[in-house]
Amino acid sequence: MTTDLLSLAALPSSERVYRSLRDRIVQGKMPPGTRLVEVDLAQQFESSRTPVREALKRLSAEGLVSIDPARGMVVREVDPVEAEEIYVIREVIDGLAGRLAAPRVTDDDMTRLRVLMDTQRECVQDGDWLEMTHANRRYHEVIYRASGSRHLMEMAGNLHDLVRTFSLRCFANPERGQIVIDEHDRIAQALSVHNAGEAETASKDHIARARAHHARWAASRQSVGGPH
Repeated sequence: MTTDLLSLAALPSSERVYRSLRDRIVQGKMPPGTRLVEVDLAQQFESSRTPVREALKRLSAEGLVSIDPARGMVVREVDPVEAEEIYVIREVIDGLAGRLAAPRVTDDDMTRLRVLMDTQRECVQDGDWLEMTHANRRYHEVIYRASGSRHLMEMAGNLHDLVRTFSLRCFANPERGQIVIDEHDRIAQALSVHNAGEAETASKDHIARARAHHARWAASRQSVGGPH
């Protein structure tokens, strides 16, 4: 979830730098391969290099940045093999989330899901893919929260953020956007009638189709000369 600008100002320097960098990476504002130079970042954030160094260590532990032998610290590219693994795990976790959420989901939860689907429809119509990824994240967060499992929320959230580092490029087209909305509607329909089995199946199918779409996208990139 993105960090509110006003709340950032009250945070310790290391936390402020960490949250700001994390948001930029997850939102695609700092794409894979972007160099992360301590002295430059310290100037940007008007801090010493120590908070920047601490923030980069945390981001490295989360798998969002890595050391390139030739270029130093960079925003990490999630390769196709790792992306496949993430989707396989998410298929299980999101299915479980749907099953656990179905008997617990409230009217307020359903209202949030419907509002977010309306937002997604507007995003597809306007071609606003960044906001589409935000609305998609919030949609899934409603279900994770409704599951009642704190550990599931944490695991699913971390995996979802890794997916977001490449999903903006991968899913930015109207056809795929409409498919996502239709799949979200199927999940919401199952949740609205508290059908745990269908909510689990619909959630798993949704992630499985996203995995297949990403695999095709990654293969097409390789066929035209590799990652770019």
